[in-house]
Amino acid sequence: MNDKRSIDIYIYLKFYDVLSEKFLIRYWTGDKIAPDKASRRLWDISNPKTQKPISIDEFKIKGKEYFYRKLLEAKQYGIVKVYRSSLYRALAFIGVRPSADINNYANLHTYDKEDILYNQFILDYGIRIEPNNHFVLERKNFVNDLEKVSVLVNKFYNNLLGKDSLKIAWGLLSKKMKGSKDRWNNDFKKFTIGYQNFRGVQNLMVFNINQETPSVIKCLVFFEDKFDAYFLTILSDLNKLKIADIDNAVSIMSEIRQRFKQLGIESFDNIPIKKLFDPVASEFINFTCGLSEPEHFDIYDNKQSIMVRRLYQCTCISENGDWKIDKIEMMPFFSAR
Repeated sequence: MNDKRSIDIYIYLKFYDVLSEKFLIRYWTGDKIAPDKASRRLWDISNPKTQKPISIDEFKIKGKEYFYRKLLEAKQYGIVKVYRSSLYRALAFIGVRPSADINNYANLHTYDKEDILYNQFILDYGIRIEPNNHFVLERKNFVNDLEKVSVLVNKFYNNLLGKDSLKIAWGLLSKKMKGSKDRWNNDFKKFTIGYQNFRGVQNLMVFNINQETPSVIKCLVFFEDKFDAYFLTILSDLNKLKIADIDNAVSIMSEIRQRFKQLGIESFDNIPIKKLFDPVASEFINFTCGLSEPEHFDIYDNKQSIMVRRLYQCTCISENGDWKIDKIEMMPFFSAR
């Protein structure tokens, strides 16, 4: 009898999503700082009595990250082999139960129990059977999720111009992202400040869309960002300085700092020095310091519309049945020359 079951990636993605959520709820309780359920750190928790990883005790697996490793294999090869005895324990753990018409279930061999629970899992989670009896998730739904995320991200970046459009964009963000204390803290006005000088997106492309789990999809976004940039003439001098000019650099930064202090903008002191060397430094300064009033922009010497190429990674999550943007991270460009 074969001791391993071959599982299609679409089924395993669903299985792992349910298992990781149940494991998180069951064992990451109390004052423990819970990891994201998609993180491998989820399995890094031990039984305080035995000091053994809980996952090994619970599922009788080889290594605490067994199911996580199998997830990586499934993503790489499209199919994965899992020990049936461990799979049986995992299916029972997530609450899969045999149908009422199964007789003498308790006395069956472990592999027979696993077979029953596996097929029940297929039914419980709406997985259809192809004519060749190969079990797969409804691939149409899988593809539709990727398409929904592509539409979502396109819609977000095409609604960043104008207050009414920004309300639409705001509604496309997850509760977690909107409530982030180091970003907008559920304040729509702060969100609009970040795009007050934005003038439009060109050549928008959403690509490398990858479903990490049934509820998490990541993608890359490239576009050309047109916006009004403000400039301090003195900042351009920083780019010309050499190591020998370090004293001049300090002098320039002190002068810039004094300009902001004269307007009572103390938060300028929290700007990372490296941001002053950025060609679009004003964009970051304005957002961090909350500069939104006309008099604030008197700090700068001039203004001009510029185009900047952007590359971001967007993480999207399924929230109450709808896909939302949960994280936007800038992907830096590097050159070795």
